[in-house]
Amino acid sequence: MIMRVFILGILSVVMLTLMWNFYNEAIVYDPLGEIEKVEQASEDGSAKTLPSFKSAWGREISDKNLFSPARGSYVPPPPLPVAVPKAEDPKQRPVFGLRGIIRNQFGEYVALIEKDNARPVPLRKGDRLEDVLVVNLDERTATLLWNGEEIRLNLSKIRKLKR
Repeated sequence: MIMRVFILGILSVVMLTLMWNFYNEAIVYDPLGEIEKVEQASEDGSAKTLPSFKSAWGREISDKNLFSPARGSYVPPPPLPVAVPKAEDPKQRPVFGLRGIIRNQFGEYVALIEKDNARPVPLRKGDRLEDVLVVNLDERTATLLWNGEEIRLNLSKIRKLKR
């Protein structure tokens, strides 16, 4: 019992000390009061100076200043000269393949055309595949226009399914 009262007394003294310290340091603290005391002392003639602080802006920070107007003045180096390729022979005609013609839900013909053995692409009349224009489509043929040359693709060797 005496031990409990003793521990409770010590805790209450520590608590009162902490509360007094908090009151003095946080609640009634006047940061400008110290400056006023120094100013009054300097007017009285006693030479007391404020402590000087080292500048926080070092060379590293000033060189890498994010808000510096000189930061955006970076001028990229001129591009390296590029070798101009020689004029090639006129383009060779690509290899076209007609893999099928179907009708979509709107009744338009859609041709599956492959260029240079690439994956077939569905094209309708008026569509472009790079430099190739689909001029006409019907049930068995597709007409393409490439560099002013008309190319006809047909499915004549493929048998037609009966309906």
